[in-house]
Amino acid sequence: MKHTEQPDVAILGGGLAGLCLAIQLKRERAATSVVVLEKAPHPPPAAAHKVGESTVELAAFYLGKVLGLQEHLDRHQLRKYGLRFFFRSSDASEDIARRVEVGASDYMPTPSYQLDRGLFEAFLAEHAVTLGVEFVDSASVSEVELSDDQARHRIEYRHEGTAKELRPRWVVDASGRTRLLAQQRNLSSPVSHRASAAWFRVQTRLNIDDWSTAASWRRDGKSERFSRWFSTNHLMGPGYWVWLIPLASGATSVGIVTDEAMHPVEGYNTLDDAMHWLHTHEPVCAQHIEPHRERILDFKVMRNYARDVTGVFSSQRWALIGEAGVFVDPFYSPGSDFIAIGNSFVADLIRRDMDGESIAKRTRIYDQLYLSYSRNTFPLFEGQYPLFGNPLVMPVKLVWDFAAYWTFLAFVFCQGRLCDLSLFVHTRTGFERLRLLNEKMQRLLRQWHEVERTTPEPVFLDLTRLDVLPRLNGGLTETLSDEEYLARLEENITLLHSLAAEIAWVAGSRHPSLPVAELGGDAAPTGAHLEKLFGALGLVQSRPLRGDTG
Repeated sequence: MKHTEQPDVAILGGGLAGLCLAIQLKRERAATSVVVLEKAPHPPPAAAHKVGESTVELAAFYLGKVLGLQEHLDRHQLRKYGLRFFFRSSDASEDIARRVEVGASDYMPTPSYQLDRGLFEAFLAEHAVTLGVEFVDSASVSEVELSDDQARHRIEYRHEGTAKELRPRWVVDASGRTRLLAQQRNLSSPVSHRASAAWFRVQTRLNIDDWSTAASWRRDGKSERFSRWFSTNHLMGPGYWVWLIPLASGATSVGIVTDEAMHPVEGYNTLDDAMHWLHTHEPVCAQHIEPHRERILDFKVMRNYARDVTGVFSSQRWALIGEAGVFVDPFYSPGSDFIAIGNSFVADLIRRDMDGESIAKRTRIYDQLYLSYSRNTFPLFEGQYPLFGNPLVMPVKLVWDFAAYWTFLAFVFCQGRLCDLSLFVHTRTGFERLRLLNEKMQRLLRQWHEVERTTPEPVFLDLTRLDVLPRLNGGLTETLSDEEYLARLEENITLLHSLAAEIAWVAGSRHPSLPVAELGGDAAPTGAHLEKLFGALGLVQSRPLRGDTG
């Protein structure tokens, strides 16, 4: 391919964020010239050591539909049974079948996938090149000089021992935690969320389906396709969670994630220490890993991983995407969601700029929206890790968080309305209502955890049986006119208020000291959407809920 010294766009980093943006730019405006500079050699190994193997609905829609990669996802990656969680119940047995399990017995309507990042990024690079992207691997960026006027930026880098220069119109930082532009422009912003992680890959199939011989662990009453192995499995405890993610290459990703105040990373920051930590906190998991110790491929630690910045998009034609900007928490797998959101904002700005449109006002709005969306995700995790091991309160939080996600952010994106500012004018008030409602709910969940001492019996909480969740999930990709879209969004937000009132009513019935009035919990709610959830957990209201069954 001919070397382009003055491309329209230079992307610093050829990982998931950078390659996806390159593909999106070429799909949306084929004439845009794009150069990607990646410091690592390509192709990466299968089961490459990168965080972000689990995707949820928003990111899966972005990859499959927006980028046109559905065939690759279906043929070469693993469709998953969503997110699955295991909590210790009143039975002290270490048998995983004696835990409270929260998950689905069949696929939700809108798909999600497990990504083998090595396999996937190798494919993305090849696909980008076929679209006309110039991909340069083993390229080390030494200097980025940003222009504050209409002049082109300047990038110096070395490739194959030779110093080279680019003069792009746009510079997009996708360098991950190297954070080239954030450091250069002093954009880093402090965060109060303190959590760390360590993870490794094992070159074997750690199949959680084989971890118990109990009759309750079988597939009775579930779909014939049912296999817990296809889920992103979470082993939950006070202040921590452990992930198990299957990869298409045959490896399994295993991760430990903890609240620094409760489980300091120093307790598991080597492979030996991590295995000791697992033997202490998740012995069944450790016992299934031990026979395969010699097949562990790698080990990585990330201390205090949360990141924030004061800005991500500039009308001076530069942007930060992926972990080069904001990273919140790996729980619920939101990282690839924010790649999708950030890339879509940046691609829209670049397309408009290249077509001669003034982007100053739109850039400010997109910057504010992106930071608002990401910062409104922090309350899901900040101060919440202590309740992660609560087998009664945490399942309620999971259902609430799923419903809130499918009510607004995933819905707006999958409906293709992310960059439609004319419609956003009509949804801004609803978004603010939802933001305030979520903050109140997260606070109530923390308070409920502090006073709740009941431990439920072992039970499988099937999310597909809570009618409200498949309904919200299935509505993500319905074809809706603008009028229908606005009506559905308002309907979803009203539904979420109803769910909040139900949760507050149940919590307040059990613990009258809890401040539930601001969530509508001081009066019997008008719906009973979560009756099956409360019944399965043994939560009995002092007065029955009334209304429909959702």
